[in-house]
Amino acid sequence: MANVVKLDHEKKQNSEERMENFMMRNRIPIICVSLAIVAIAFFVCIFIGVNDSQIKKGLAYIDSVEYDYTKNIASIEDTDLADRQTSTLSKLEKYFNKKNVVGVRANMLAAEIEFSRKNYSEALSYWTKAVDIDKKSYTAYVCYSNMAASYEELNNLQEAATYYAKAAEYKDNLLVTHLLFNLGRVNESIGNYEEAVEAYQKLVSKYPNDTWAHLAQTRLIELSILGKFEE
Repeated sequence: MANVVKLDHEKKQNSEERMENFMMRNRIPIICVSLAIVAIAFFVCIFIGVNDSQIKKGLAYIDSVEYDYTKNIASIEDTDLADRQTSTLSKLEKYFNKKNVVGVRANMLAAEIEFSRKNYSEALSYWTKAVDIDKKSYTAYVCYSNMAASYEELNNLQEAATYYAKAAEYKDNLLVTHLLFNLGRVNESIGNYEEAVEAYQKLVSKYPNDTWAHLAQTRLIELSILGKFEE
């Protein structure tokens, strides 16, 4: 009986480790895809509720530019993709300084393109512009989250932690559990164990049934074993 219990425990532990390794390897693609879904839902709602004809016209234009950019994108050659990206950025340029949702969307699309091209500094500048246009909308936490991911790619983990924290502060944030885990993970990576533990504990305490909370619990156990904090 003891052997059966031990085997079950080992299977559970191996399963948790595989899940954690998958999430760690794909942390940035997962968050970018999730944030894109959130952003699309937001802009659909905005488009329906907007009365200003110029904003409607601007959003319709951005939508058409995005459609042309993403159409069959997975099947085109790298050279053609590069040309399409350059053309799309050129089409968006006149909308970057719009002080409304059109400007937000134009800058976010440009940021997504630059991020996909691994031009992380350029992506940061566009996401910064987008969030500066509207800090109150929940597009702000989408931008902050992606800024954090860009800083990670640039190996500036302190700034990454700062922006994961900013993103996690927003109310009604659909991705708060992922963001809190990333906040803990990044702080752990740079040796800020107190901040890492705080983020993990907040995640476990507020969202105990979430997958990211389960992963956070494994990190807390590991950090405790390593003597980084006392439970």
